Amino acid sequence: LSIVCVTLIAAIAIALFVKGRIEHYQETVVIPRNTYESAVELMEKRDFEEAIELFLTLGDYEDCKALIDECELEILNDNYDYAVLLMNNGQYEESISAFSKLAGSKDSSELIAKCQNGIKDGILAEAMSYMEEGRYPAAISTLEKLGEYKDSAEQLLAAKYALANEEMEDGSRDSYEEAIALFKELGNYKDSTELLETATSLHLQQFEEYKATCTTIGYVDDLSYTGSIDVKVYAQVKSHIRNDEYYILTEYGETINIINWSSREELIEGEWITIYG
Repeated sequence: LSIVCVTLIAAIAIALFVKGRIEHYQETVVIPRNTYESAVELMEKRDFEEAIELFLTLGDYEDCKALIDECELEILNDNYDYAVLLMNNGQYEESISAFSKLAGSKDSSELIAKCQNGIKDGILAEAMSYMEEGRYPAAISTLEKLGEYKDSAEQLLAAKYALANEEMEDGSRDSYEEAIALFKELGNYKDSTELLETATSLHLQQFEEYKATCTTIGYVDDLSYTGSIDVKVYAQVKSHIRNDEYYILTEYGETINIINWSSREELIEGEWITIYG
């Protein structure tokens, strides 16, 4: 019986030892090898992200670290190629986003600048289209986004010049004022100085024609006035007007008015009411 027990115990011990060795072999050889081969297969399928995850579980096993570096390089190249594809398709915003994820690798910084110029070229083309259509306000607002890019500044002057001429030809009060403001802004651009004088003269002529339709009480010029209206009313007029404009006082019946270059206001029960402008 004792011999049987000893034999049984020895057999169990041997079995446990063998089992342990098998498990150890599985853990140290078979499983790592299978994992490695699976990761390599994923690499071959260009599934680099998944391959990296498997290689990371293997630590220093064989050439895993080198293969991780290879996967990361392939990912970088794929992302770069994708960003270039977007750029070549004119998808500049998306391309910039893709290049920005490359952390300055390769020539991504230069290509980001190229994409930014591509966006500006599109804006410039849009502005020129507006110019051809005679949509000068839209052209101006679009060109103002570009600053000194290429000939944007020159085209902006051209758009403002065209708009100023268009406004002057319109001949309305507001149009003359817009034309005058634009010609002043344009300074010595082309014949803007001469056209400013023309627009100002036409505006004044329009004002004089309107003034002729009113019953004039007196003039307010540089805050000096001699006329026949009530002193209290004049005091309100004087406190209301600004130093840098020319005014006339008119009346319709019992209503006192101020007329300047751009508006008419009535003094009604002590309050100035804008009639137009």
